[in-house]
Amino acid sequence: MRTLLLYLILPLSGFSQITDTCQVEFEFIVNSENRQVKFSRSSDSVIVLSYLWDFGDGNSSVLGEPIHSYNQPGTYIACLTVTTENNCMSTFCDTVVIETTPSMAYNLQGTVVTNTSVLPAGIALLIRIIQNEFIYTSFSHVLNGHYEFTEIDAGEYLVQVIPFFDITGYYYPFYLPTYSGSKLLWQQAQHVYVYSFNTIHNIQLCSFNGIITGNQSIRGKISYSPDAEYEEDIFNMNWQNGSPINNPSDNAINIPVFLYNEAGVCIKATLSDGAGEFIFPNLPYGKYVIEGEKAGVSSSPVTVNLQTSADAQTVHYIRFNSNGFVASVFTEGNKDFSIFPVPASETLNFSEPTVCAMEILTVTGQKILQFGSGIRQADISQLPEGLYCIRFADGSVFRFTKER
Repeated sequence: MRTLLLYLILPLSGFSQITDTCQVEFEFIVNSENRQVKFSRSSDSVIVLSYLWDFGDGNSSVLGEPIHSYNQPGTYIACLTVTTENNCMSTFCDTVVIETTPSMAYNLQGTVVTNTSVLPAGIALLIRIIQNEFIYTSFSHVLNGHYEFTEIDAGEYLVQVIPFFDITGYYYPFYLPTYSGSKLLWQQAQHVYVYSFNTIHNIQLCSFNGIITGNQSIRGKISYSPDAEYEEDIFNMNWQNGSPINNPSDNAINIPVFLYNEAGVCIKATLSDGAGEFIFPNLPYGKYVIEGEKAGVSSSPVTVNLQTSADAQTVHYIRFNSNGFVASVFTEGNKDFSIFPVPASETLNFSEPTVCAMEILTVTGQKILQFGSGIRQADISQLPEGLYCIRFADGSVFRFTKER
């Protein structure tokens, strides 16, 4: 009954849960420009052994006086739980109101640097982050190392810089598409918070410091499904001259594709062209991995074994949807459906029911498994690791790698 009375007489601005005789309260200061809130305990009368802050937006902290940034305006219940030297626990909660940031025009700019100088020319892509969704909003030319986005909304962003290069040429070093924070992949990129009128964020390009030469190539094509986030006003553009690209189909244009060597080092990059196609020429024989890259889209690396000249004729089809990239490998001329995942360990899945019977062969042509038509999944769990082919009754061939 005493505890109930204690709750009733607390001020409306906050409420606490108290065990034994200790009690804690906190204060906070809201910075309306950047939605940052500085929290601090109101009283130092007791010795606190541990702090646990719950900011009410799914984030927490164990610091004594944390500073937390709220991504969205709204009303949040923030709570502090402390444990004192007497093993007494106390929780205090209060309401934090984050007002909508006034609509203002902000600028974001920076310098793109290479190992020895600045990037002469390229494209910077601006990606807005709203509630864990990544939306490409605009692009800017990089000229003599400088990029700039003007009159943008306050908020959380990524910046990706794509250097202009000739994929058929030989460069040392070879500079790669790079996100803010000098990272290749969007999951590792540094978020840029634009809450001041002129935010500056410089980017150091990632690079491969070697030269790859050979007579083989890896080819592919990227498309997107109707449920995918594909910003046509950004990607269906000739970024160099600013003219739109007519794309009546589901070709995914201007999507970066990375090429990794067997050691997992990114050695080249290219963009899908106006037909969604890409090529990595001048490669030696060996084992490679190709991977499409788009912020907010989970990747599906594709292992490619260049062992004979015939391998260079294989077209690697990559499609992305709302769940991520789905990779499949077909011989040229068969584009009916996707097969995933690649590599595979337990099952091969088909985006559509197969239209004819098929058999799985070793690379020497030995038949291992056989399936009828109309299936959506093939069990390959008993196959040893290695490279295999699926041969359909219509003569088309699909190659895949079996992993553990």
